[in-house]
Amino acid sequence: MPNSTKFDLNKQITFAVAATLTQLAKESQSAVVDDLESTFTIRNEWLQPSNRFGIHITPATKDNLESSVGTDADWLRRHLTGEDKTAEGGNIAIPTQNARRSQSEIIPRGRRPKGLRGQRDVVLQTRNGAVLYQRQGTGKTSKLLPMYLLRPRARTEQRNVLFDSTARVVRTRIAPVFGDKLQLALSTAK
Repeated sequence: MPNSTKFDLNKQITFAVAATLTQLAKESQSAVVDDLESTFTIRNEWLQPSNRFGIHITPATKDNLESSVGTDADWLRRHLTGEDKTAEGGNIAIPTQNARRSQSEIIPRGRRPKGLRGQRDVVLQTRNGAVLYQRQGTGKTSKLLPMYLLRPRARTEQRNVLFDSTARVVRTRIAPVFGDKLQLALSTAK
């Protein structure tokens, strides 16, 4: 219990609330990173908290009882809202499995649409829209491989991992974390 019989209970509760909100933000940060890794194909370490576009928290203080979890990764917004991506001018090049060797590989510059220009490439209209093909091989063994689907708009599936992960952590962890932080605040009260 408290070290003395007189202490400011409001001050201790404020400390416990700020500590709880900060702890929940840290746990939510971990959950968001885990959920992003399991939901999306992550091709580099951009989402780590140490990176500019990573998942960051703002801790709560005794003067500002708010904490937040967020990111500066503007490309993630489309996935959170389910907003379609529309081309600014031409078409959006959607890579096929022929454009990259594996799902997790970043497409090298030479295999991107600009890099394929003049490299035995051709755009053909199909029933479903334009497709960028590249001829590979020589002579009778050569093949036209579809490299990119060219579309004026691309559908983005809504995957709200940032909010869903945070809500799940808060819903399941707020009571035990607040209990621990309040007990700590009262036991260290002056």
